[in-house]
Amino acid sequence: TSFENGLILVQERAQAMKMACELADTSLMAVLGLTFVQIQSIIKDNDLNHFISNYNTENQIIIGGLTKDLEYNKPFFKKEGAKLVKMLKVDGAFHTKYMEQAEKKLSNAVQPLVFKRPKYRLYQNINGLEEEKPENIKEHLIHQLQNTVLWYFTIKNMSLQGINNFKGFGAADALNKMNTQILSSIKN
Repeated sequence: TSFENGLILVQERAQAMKMACELADTSLMAVLGLTFVQIQSIIKDNDLNHFISNYNTENQIIIGGLTKDLEYNKPFFKKEGAKLVKMLKVDGAFHTKYMEQAEKKLSNAVQPLVFKRPKYRLYQNINGLEEEKPENIKEHLIHQLQNTVLWYFTIKNMSLQGINNFKGFGAADALNKMNTQILSSIKN
């Protein structure tokens, strides 16, 4: 698909996610100091209606859910040893089931487009793996809205393939810090 179509998709995705945020009072919460597996266990063992939104580093996980539930359930994570549990200033529970309507809307915009094999190596953070099949790229783009961002695995897998020089744009400082943590954990 063309660069112009890519820009249109970015706009469609943003509008779809904004619309989904208006359907329920949801948010995201950062949990630092616990692993992905520990957080999954806390959610499951306590029957919490929370979802892991971002696996940023080994010990920086973002979870999403209804805002009131996230606030109420902070003590579960602190009790298990989290160093920090903090609500994030965002409009909704991105990359969770609360983005179902956004995914449907984005799918309608993406499906008619013809994707081509990428000219450059492409890693998608829905699974952290390199992808070159156009049909998989398209499906991953759609399903990423409701699935965990696997940033940790994406950077780790890129590094294992010899890609170790990263340049950040936008929230570059935060991404650079996460990448430094991930890359130093691989080397040790």
